[in-house]
Formats: sequence, C-alpha cells, structure tokens
Amino acid sequence: MRCTLRLGGGQLGLTVVDDRRPRAVYCAPITGGDDWTDLLYLEVPPERRDAITLDFVRAVARQVGLAARSILGLEHAAQIRQIDQQLAMAREIQERLVPKQLALSPAVDLALTYEPAFWVGGDYCDVWSLADGRIAFAVCDVMGKGLPAALVMTNLQAALRTAVSFRPEPAEVASSVSRHLKRHLSGQTFVTMVLGFLDPVTGRLEYLNAGHVLPLLVRSSGPPSEFGEPKNPPLGLIEATYVSDTVTLEPGTGLIVMTDGVTESRSPDGEFLGPAAILRALDGAGFASSEDLVRAVTTAASDFRQQLPAHDDLTVLAILRRDVSEG
Repeated sequence: MRCTLRLGGGQLGLTVVDDRRPRAVYCAPITGGDDWTDLLYLEVPPERRDAITLDFVRAVARQVGLAARSILGLEHAAQIRQIDQQLAMAREIQERLVPKQLALSPAVDLALTYEPAFWVGGDYCDVWSLADGRIAFAVCDVMGKGLPAALVMTNLQAALRTAVSFRPEPAEVASSVSRHLKRHLSGQTFVTMVLGFLDPVTGRLEYLNAGHVLPLLVRSSGPPSEFGEPKNPPLGLIEATYVSDTVTLEPGTGLIVMTDGVTESRSPDGEFLGPAAILRALDGAGFASSEDLVRAVTTAASDFRQQLPAHDDLTVLAILRRDVSEG
C-alpha cells in the first residue's frame, strides 16, 4: 500500500494505492477559524468515488468544525462566567474590609470613599477605635493594580491590625509591618502608607508617612496646605527605622488622606491633576462636614478626568475635628 499526501492552494488531497484491496479514501480539513485543527477521513468502496461523495465529506467536515467551535465557545463563555463570579466575590470580600462604622467619637467626624479601578484594587483604608480611646486610621497604596495588588492588600490589612493591637506607637507598627512584607512578599512589591493615632478629646495626633502622597490640612480660617512630609521609605522595600511626628488638630481642622489615584488623575490631554489643583478646589469652598471634604476632592478628580474612567484605585479619607463644647 502506498499513500501520498498533497497540500496546496487551500486543498488537501490523499491518494491511497492498495493493490490487494482497492478502495477510495477521502480527506477533508476540519477548520477552526483560519487554522486547520483536525482532519476527517472517509473510506468508501472504489465504485463510490465521485464528486458527490467528496462534497458530502466536505459538508460533514464543515459541520464538525462548526460544532467544535460552538462547543469551544460555550466552554470559553463558561470559563468567563466563572472568572466573573470569582471576581465579584473577591470584590465583595474587599468591600467588606472597608470600614462602615465611622461614628467613633462625637468629637471626630469621619468620611471616606474607596473606588477600585478594576474589580478589586490595591488601596487600603481603615479606621477603628483603640482600647485606650484613640482612633487609629491608615490609608495605604500597594504598588500595582488588580488582583495581585488586592492579594497584598488583604495581607497588609491582617498584618497592620495585628501589629497595632500589640504596639502602641505608629513607628513601631510601621517597622513591624514592613519587616513582614519584606519577608513574605516579592522584592518588587512595596506599600506606601499614612498611619495615625488620634486622641479625639485633646486632638493629639501621632502619625507617620511612609512614602505616601502628602495629606492635606484644611482649616476653618486660612488656606488649605499639604500636611507633614514623607520622612520614611515605603513598607516592605528596605530595612529601615521608621519615625513618627506629633501634632495637635484644633477643633474645626480637617485632615484629608488620599492615594495617588486622586493626584494622578489624568485629563483627556494626558496631564496629571496634582495636589496643587486639589488645594485650589478646597480653598474657599467651605465645608461643614467630612463628607463635604471627600466630595470636594473626588469632584475635582472626576471633573479633571471629564469622560475618562479612573486609571488607578482612588481612596479619600477625611477627618474633621469638631468643637464639642458648642453642642
């Protein structure tokens, strides 16, 4: 028996010569898109070798190809649905990590917004009460976006909460969390953070900035300004000793902590918003609550982007110290 296979001009031909048992063999490509994915062979008696049989084989091959593409399409659609369901669950889990209870003290008005650029994000914002009556707050930004950053964010949340429960000072907390991240995460991953412990009665705030966007200080009288300076490196990047600062927030003073998803909002021309534009938006705008401060910042960012979507996660936390003596 001798077999000859010919390929050319988009056609495939097969000749089989068997002197002991003559027969005809037809071969037709089963295509998937622009590529051949398989071949259909049909062996018939020699007397059935005609154009009608060849057309039949080709028609069957086309139907098999269509069925295969349909099955693959259904499998792909099922995979996409499964991924979408998992991402939706991940988003729900992450949203539950954003604090909902913000009425922690009559002397402090708190508000926040968190908007991931994708299903999930790498921003982290947390506010909670400490055993000694102080209010702890943290705004962090994991390098990167999407699922990888979200996984690091979840790890960060657990590490930070645990460290705060054992260490009363921001510098000690930052050092502990930084060592944890450096030990367990990729050497190319780091986290910027603003961490603060605020006494709602006296207004004493102990805080540190680890490579994060500078917060903004808003006063009842006088223009807003940038707050503090990033004296410390980001977490998880290098071995470092972290230092904190202490200030007093007077009644009527507001503190805005945000991520670079705000300051790096892009216009249709590709320009960045920058902190100066946010300060201009806050100057003279007036505010009666922390919600007003959050709204002013997010509106400035969205107006600057115009119709463009956010390209990075956006988080804004506003802390406004009230004068409870007036109530």
